[in-house]
Amino acid sequence: MIRGCFSHNAISAGLFITIIGATFVGDYSINNFPPFFLFLPALFALRWMAGISITIHEMAASYFLALWCSVLALVSSSEVNFDYYAFAFAFLFVFFIEPLRRLLNLRITMQMTGIFILALGILGAYQLISGVPRGGVVFGPNVYYRVVGFFFIIFLISSFKLRSFGLYQATVFISSVVALASTGSRGAFVTILLLTFVTLSVIPKSNVKTTVKLSMSAVFVLFGIFLYQYWSHIYNLVWRIFYFSLESGSSLTRLKYVDIFWSYISDASVSQLIFGDGVSKRVFDFYPHNIFLEYIVYHGVPFAIPIVIYSLSLVTASIRGKLLSSERGFIMLAFSPILLGAQFSGSMMESYSLMALSCILIFWPRTIEVNR
Repeated sequence: MIRGCFSHNAISAGLFITIIGATFVGDYSINNFPPFFLFLPALFALRWMAGISITIHEMAASYFLALWCSVLALVSSSEVNFDYYAFAFAFLFVFFIEPLRRLLNLRITMQMTGIFILALGILGAYQLISGVPRGGVVFGPNVYYRVVGFFFIIFLISSFKLRSFGLYQATVFISSVVALASTGSRGAFVTILLLTFVTLSVIPKSNVKTTVKLSMSAVFVLFGIFLYQYWSHIYNLVWRIFYFSLESGSSLTRLKYVDIFWSYISDASVSQLIFGDGVSKRVFDFYPHNIFLEYIVYHGVPFAIPIVIYSLSLVTASIRGKLLSSERGFIMLAFSPILLGAQFSGSMMESYSLMALSCILIFWPRTIEVNR
């Protein structure tokens, strides 16, 4: 465990910033050099300083990814090529997950994520009032809402673990809703539903006092007044989120990709189903806006099995109320906004963290739950 002195807080803050950077840097490059690789030496240096050694399940997951990548490399050709960058990022991101799991126990994690979301909430409120059609910071709307969701879930898990739930948490929740709404994205709206569901699941298990609940209610009342006061500015954005039509280019494109997927599956050979068709053939004229479709078509059905297991485990644990009772549940929940976002937008290069986590979960040791 990382101790709570100043130096260890500084190391923890550095670790958290490194993990966030590696999670969302995606396919961004500087002079054709991916900045993701810059986070790697920082990670291992900070892990060493924090005393976090490499675990067996991390090694097993990385070997699993390396093995499947090697198999795909053997069947590749001039016509069939695979996304090796995504594999490389996933292989390396495996080593970012264990430090994040440990950071969920620290107050500084709750403080950093909370302050960040409050700042984004203020910015989001300004964008809504100003009539900015689709807000965002650094990232485009379709990645930005994943970032906000990821930060809030980490904040919520840390608050739950530290038994700190009250007025501050309610304010941060409202800030995340405002920040997400400012993106004007339908995926952001679904993320708001996810955050609301998780928050409502956490409150009964947090032993929140009645006086605190009343204070939290006051925050929601103030939020309602804000919506009423500036509804004329917010109306068009909310309408876009709820509006669905086959005449919409965005909706029509996604439905078209589903049709392409089923046509591909019905005509695919056994080899194509096992190894996929590679990214070079461009079965879709663009990425398919759904991570399951992309995994299966480009890299084969077996490659999609880990993320399917992760998704089913997440849903099952949620239904059984087990997400907040194990370390496995906490880490699955932490990445749920990214998993949700990957159903609507983005490619493998925005979702390699899911690839890494899915493989980690296959080899998840019971000793973590026993020793937590």
